[in-house]
Amino acid sequence: MSSAWHEKLLTDARAGTGASSVLLGPAPDVSPTDFTVLRTTGLQSERDLPFAALHRLLLPVVSADDLRRMLRGTPFQLRCSVHEVLTGLSAQRPVLVRVDDAQWLDQESLDVLGFAARRVAGHHIAILITGRPQWTGEQPSGLVCLSAELGDTVDAAQHAWHAGRPDWARTLLSRADVGRAALLLGEIELRDGDPAVAVHELTTAAGHLDDPGPALLLAGEARRLCGDVPGYRAMARAVPSRPELMAAHFRGLTATFEGRHADAAEPLRLVVRLGMAAPDVAPAVWAAEAAFALGLGEKAFECASAAVSRARLTGREAALPWALVQLSLAAIVLDRHEIALEASAEGLAASGAQRTTRTEHLSLLALSAALRDDRETALSHLDNAAAGIAKRGLGRPCAIASWAYACLDLADDRPAEALARLDAMTAGVSGAQPAIQALATPQLVEAAILAGQYDRAHRALEVFDGWVRTGGNSAWLALSHRCHGLLTDDVTHFETAIALHRKAGAAMELARTQLLYANRLRLRRRMLDARGQFRSALRVFQSIGARRWIARAEAGLRAAGETAGAPNVSLAGLTPQQTAISRLVAVGETNKEIARRLVISHRTVDHHLRNIFTTLGVRSRVELARRVTSLEQDRA
Repeated sequence: MSSAWHEKLLTDARAGTGASSVLLGPAPDVSPTDFTVLRTTGLQSERDLPFAALHRLLLPVVSADDLRRMLRGTPFQLRCSVHEVLTGLSAQRPVLVRVDDAQWLDQESLDVLGFAARRVAGHHIAILITGRPQWTGEQPSGLVCLSAELGDTVDAAQHAWHAGRPDWARTLLSRADVGRAALLLGEIELRDGDPAVAVHELTTAAGHLDDPGPALLLAGEARRLCGDVPGYRAMARAVPSRPELMAAHFRGLTATFEGRHADAAEPLRLVVRLGMAAPDVAPAVWAAEAAFALGLGEKAFECASAAVSRARLTGREAALPWALVQLSLAAIVLDRHEIALEASAEGLAASGAQRTTRTEHLSLLALSAALRDDRETALSHLDNAAAGIAKRGLGRPCAIASWAYACLDLADDRPAEALARLDAMTAGVSGAQPAIQALATPQLVEAAILAGQYDRAHRALEVFDGWVRTGGNSAWLALSHRCHGLLTDDVTHFETAIALHRKAGAAMELARTQLLYANRLRLRRRMLDARGQFRSALRVFQSIGARRWIARAEAGLRAAGETAGAPNVSLAGLTPQQTAISRLVAVGETNKEIARRLVISHRTVDHHLRNIFTTLGVRSRVELARRVTSLEQDRA
């Protein structure tokens, strides 16, 4: 509450017109020297004691005997008596009644104070009640009801929303005029309801507000959430040139979506600068989005962290889960999964009344788990997110879920399935999600190459490079070089990627790159160098328990002439490559799957199998599998 607001409250009391207000938030510093100040504070220990707060309020100005007589009267007589005490005092000098921590008031005292607050007109009386409302069952607290009755209905609805009760916020807003009411209702629909309804409410609000920026920015987010990029671009063409942050945000993202990264750079940098300079939560979130679009991962992480900090410091409970979505996504793409897990865990806990935001956090937790090869956890989060995605048409969480499933497919050595999921990312519920598509490019390129679709990989990488090179972020440049290493014979791309991964501190992606590089080195017969890369990758995979990637690194080590964590099975006369193939046959893999896993051709597998059969004296795959299994059991 601003000092101007304080002064108006006191000025009205001095003028004899009376003023009452309920402030749902921290108590302001209001201590006028020309007023008789009556003050009480709600105490949790006396919340169930009728009239306890009223007793403490009146004791300084009413004798104990008179107070007892007042309390013995009927409810109506008591209310009238308190009003008479206040008006009598105000005849001598203005009176300020201060009630703090009103959430702990006993209901009887609150009822009496509400009666008096509704009857201060024509008197030199100001009544200021402050506190954070509590909720009982399906009913709002008397504090919220009194706030809506005495003051601003939208303010009361705002606090109901921040207190985690969107149902009561909607009820209160149904009594309010459009404008601010539509802005808040649109925000509630965006976080807890239908994005399409949110677009309608927010564009309506923009037409009634002096500053349409916040409403239009949220409407744009709602369109992007459900994948309506054409609708977003149409909005961008129609938005006014002020406020500057809003106009620059629309221009920058539209240019990014159209691949015009040079045109996007200037407005997006302006958004980052203005957003970080502003004190509120939302501008920092817009700044984080702009930094993402610029390819500045570290800056996006910084902006998202600032948004989370501002939400906590200002008590903006409803904005916190939204800010944590940005922080979690930034941490994931920077390979900082512990931070992402903590952010989304907090986001889930704080978004109980924000079902859309909750679904976003579930999809991010699934993606983080999938990238770390934690299949069970990823599938659990994906199952929990599925209903919300389908019911509300949430395109962004749907695209993130597809990305997570593709990561699981790649870990299971199913590149064709992974590629199909990533290619279908923009179909159905997802709509157009260019930001998520760009971030998932490394997985798409790897899947396309393994599936033999090199043109598809080239096209995706060309788009990715146009975005990544704009920002020069080490983590994303490393992924670009890894992709180029997969598509060309130039192994220096892998070496550059490894150096950039180390600079960015991206452990899991470093290990993935080392594994791919090791396979390339093995194909070039550089076995010693290959084993070093396999070992480095294996250590990281083992540290996080990535079982499928551990198996691949161990298989690569064996193929390069070293045993890693497997039984020392004697298959006398076989080369390391032939031994690895024999073990893969024993676990039921086809020649095509073996070729893909060991990064060799299908014909090479056929050739090795013929030599294996001759060397071991077996005549079929079944007999070979039986021989390997028997040796492993004997070793165990």
